[in-house]
Amino acid sequence: MAGGDWDGGGGAGGGWLCARCGLLNTDAARPCAACEGPSPFAGQLRALEKQLTELKLEALRAQDESGAAQAARDAVERQLQREGEAAAGRGGGIAPLEGELARIEAGEVHTYQLQCGRRHDAADPCELHFRVAESQFIRLAAGSNMHVTRVDYVVNPPLLAAFDAKRQEFTRLHGEAAGKPILAFHGTNDEAALQSILRHNFDIARLAAGSGDNGYYGAGIYFSEYTNTALGYAGGGGALLLCKVLPGRQFNCPGGMLGAPLQDGFDSHLSPDGTENVIFDNTQILPCYCVHYAAGAAPVNNAGNA
Repeated sequence: MAGGDWDGGGGAGGGWLCARCGLLNTDAARPCAACEGPSPFAGQLRALEKQLTELKLEALRAQDESGAAQAARDAVERQLQREGEAAAGRGGGIAPLEGELARIEAGEVHTYQLQCGRRHDAADPCELHFRVAESQFIRLAAGSNMHVTRVDYVVNPPLLAAFDAKRQEFTRLHGEAAGKPILAFHGTNDEAALQSILRHNFDIARLAAGSGDNGYYGAGIYFSEYTNTALGYAGGGGALLLCKVLPGRQFNCPGGMLGAPLQDGFDSHLSPDGTENVIFDNTQILPCYCVHYAAGAAPVNNAGNA
């Protein structure tokens, strides 16, 4: 066997013959055990080790790319979830209006004035918002001879964020149903107060400041799902606020509770006849629409949204 050749039959595992001293070595990766002469197979083994290392690195890169892709997918899913939650608080899943998402991102308060044309367009979010407010107004008007003339849709990012946080809190504390708002009206004949509410929400501290009314069913802000009840507070003002309201756990008032605070263990009060909701925390309120109305039947309107 010439020096440097592998003897497959030499010894239990074969070996290589050192060209320098003639010793038969069994470890192809190490130098000669007698004279430290180099193994002729060391270069091949280093090349194999390099190939294995590159394969391992390639596998790790693939794994990292897969992880990055999954992370990206997770990020998209979280974004979609946030958008869905925002839509739930913002407009019940209706597509955003022109510039709405940008205004929300920028924290800009904005009011869209909406009118409904004669032609129905189910893909127009302006019309869908109008229909939501109009249908709530008419469905619960109980024979009132009124019609909706215009709907102002309000986008208020700070109020939306506070409302969404409260919605998540109620869901966590009381279950999924508690995180779903009701649509309820608030009537006022004070135009300045109405505009302030749309921009800043209700101010509990100013309760009864103008009317002296501390609240028959508690010292809170009053809402009704029934149009006529809210119209009684509007005093012919020609506009009602339609808000999303989170009643949470409601205390059923047994009777009058003039100026009473929120009852312990509850989130709001409900009048004995079920027509009035009393809210004590303005983060449970999201002003969404200002519904303008007039007496008489609705005229045919050919004007739509620009």
